[in-house]
Amino acid sequence: MELQFHKTGIGCLKNIKWESQNQEQTQEVKLGDGMPDIGRVLGTWGQVVMRSKQWQSDSLGLSGGVMVWVLYAPEDGGPVRSVETWIPFQLDWDIPDTKADGTMAATCYLRSADARMTSSRKLMVRVNVGAVMQAYLPDYADIYGCDDLPEDVQVLKKTYPVCLPKDAGEKPFTLDEELELPPSSPKAENFLRYRIQPQILESRVMTGKLVFRGNCAVNALYTDEGGYLQNCDFDVPFSQFAELGGDFDESARAWILPQVTGMEMHADEQGRIRMKASVTCQYVVCEDTDVEVIADAYSPRRDVVAHCKELELPAVWDLRTETLPLDHLFHVEGTHIADGVVLPDQPRMQRTPEGTHVQLPAMGQVLYYDEEGALQSGVVRWEDEMDVDTQANAQLLGVVIPIGTTESTLAGQDATLHTDVQFVNMRTAGENIPMVTALELGQIKEQDPARPSVILRRMGQGGLWQLAKKCGSSCEVIRQANALTEEPPVGKMLIIPVL
Repeated sequence: MELQFHKTGIGCLKNIKWESQNQEQTQEVKLGDGMPDIGRVLGTWGQVVMRSKQWQSDSLGLSGGVMVWVLYAPEDGGPVRSVETWIPFQLDWDIPDTKADGTMAATCYLRSADARMTSSRKLMVRVNVGAVMQAYLPDYADIYGCDDLPEDVQVLKKTYPVCLPKDAGEKPFTLDEELELPPSSPKAENFLRYRIQPQILESRVMTGKLVFRGNCAVNALYTDEGGYLQNCDFDVPFSQFAELGGDFDESARAWILPQVTGMEMHADEQGRIRMKASVTCQYVVCEDTDVEVIADAYSPRRDVVAHCKELELPAVWDLRTETLPLDHLFHVEGTHIADGVVLPDQPRMQRTPEGTHVQLPAMGQVLYYDEEGALQSGVVRWEDEMDVDTQANAQLLGVVIPIGTTESTLAGQDATLHTDVQFVNMRTAGENIPMVTALELGQIKEQDPARPSVILRRMGQGGLWQLAKKCGSSCEVIRQANALTEEPPVGKMLIIPVL
């Protein structure tokens, strides 16, 4: 006789794509009629803007662009000038053919930007953009159970605590702020470049809502009324919430990836600075869940054949955000630094016997005055390293998000660049749980009159369940017969009532 089990389900999200791509784009830029001829290029900066994401049946698409500013010294020796342009990009990822759309979370970042003059009126601008794409599909795992078992059939139930991705989405919002320079700072006449870096400071899942607050670090380079370069930093706080697709308990936590989707900044004639920006915070919510399955079954009175399969769950065993410093010391023959920017790249990760070795590459760019008072620029590249603890069967998935602003100092001829980044990482290990899905029950056997009703056995390595199964008893009657309140130690002599 076959005893069928009923099915209950547990909903979760399955990650079907986690992959980074880089793309290099070039564009020729012509100077406007009112701008002076180019003498030499001083530096190039950019702000990555994500425009849209597209889920096709067999591919994922990401489009956006880079707002680029090229600073140059005019040929006539006049004040420095800035050329602004927009360089679009489009990235695509292949995925297995899906019948339904899922949820995408993308992290876009600028890896490098540079420009060279091809003539006194033209520039060739080049940017290298990177993106990490994540894609999640709703998944449904079947768990088998049986509530109406014959009295003689013994089952071993096991509970596995797992953390599962349960919900994903995004929350877009806009910021429209009037920023004030400190009283000691000269009034802004013309912005040469600006950039924004959103950072999540705190988040909490509250039943059916994700509540979070953060800060947008705004950094700008401008000329004052005298034509001198000035650097300014602003902090723009924000607080938002997103409606989730269900209710979650207090164990739920979120992984939030903020992305800039638009920005503009200008100063009016009175020196007031107006900043408008749009930000999208993409999130994945994970929740602790206890999964109970029937792991084994037997009967002391008949033959039992258990049909088993493995329950596969996309478990997350750790979700962490770490703040890491990026520092670099290098040589500069100058008097003081006017501007410094660090562009962190995405991490390269390699498994080691102890865990995972992480390399964090970065590029820094400085604008400084030399001993003759002329503006100069320099580019440096370096790599920081760290080791992260991961389980043997786990995979480390992570992205680096710039936060705050870059600090640049000069002591003698030693220049230092410093910035902080967030290393947002998810340690995953697909949980394969053995599970009984059905039982084949034989006929009840006649009891052997010569069979003893009680035997003595020592506790073995297999635990109380294996001992009861081998001896034709049950865990419960062995516990009662020996007054056990916990699993007995190996080697302990036990009274085994035979059923």
